[in-house]
Amino acid sequence: MFFFLSKLLDVLVSPLLWGIVLLAFAVPWRRSKPARRGARLFAGAGIAVLTIFSLGSVESALFVSLERSAVTSHRPSVTYDAVIVLGGAVQGGRNATAPGSYNDAVDRLVVAFEILQSGRAKQAILTGGGFGEAGVATDGETMRDQLVSWGIDERRLLVEPRAMNTRQNAVYTRTMVEQHGFRSLLLITSAFHMLRSRECFHAVGLQVDTLPTDFRAGRGLALMPRAMHLGNSELAIREMLGRVVYRTVGYAEPVPL
Repeated sequence: MFFFLSKLLDVLVSPLLWGIVLLAFAVPWRRSKPARRGARLFAGAGIAVLTIFSLGSVESALFVSLERSAVTSHRPSVTYDAVIVLGGAVQGGRNATAPGSYNDAVDRLVVAFEILQSGRAKQAILTGGGFGEAGVATDGETMRDQLVSWGIDERRLLVEPRAMNTRQNAVYTRTMVEQHGFRSLLLITSAFHMLRSRECFHAVGLQVDTLPTDFRAGRGLALMPRAMHLGNSELAIREMLGRVVYRTVGYAEPVPL
């Protein structure tokens, strides 16, 4: 139920949807002068919403507000029992035997590879599920296959293939940590997503060091509106809402400094 509601909220906080709804109200169903005036107001508001959230400066400002809380507590001198890599880097579904395609969050996987290759972590927990499509690998399986292709021993890679959200990432990872007796843990995820992730792991009783990746603030400051910025603004707004919802329902707990 929570998964369904979270996806419904994702839709409702979309600037694209806001703009479309406002433009729909701009259609002058009646010919009266007040109706035409109202239609112009709705049209202006719809265009303004779509334009504002399509600007690189607005996208950057949203990510600045999210990423300022991304704490790096990684200790280079420590060899961690396990590095935890959250899913979300895989772009869409894929056939289990085909090469993966990735989005901007692929830095999570690249940094995890560097940690494993350098011997600063003994093993990795790769957590991320899919949507149950036949022949389609989960995020965790895709990340495992990619790391193996880069030369990491498969025996060092533990796949958690069920998690559909950050709460489940934490819950299912805790089970694996307990099963293997891991003590020192390093959590890797995108900088804008790190605060909520860290708080979710704290809520299930896991203390983790953190290493945020793919900082996005300030990457695109073009003056012209672009669809890419609109999509990224929506991603940032969803994360802001996610922080509020997760804390409200108790899935995330603030971590003492």
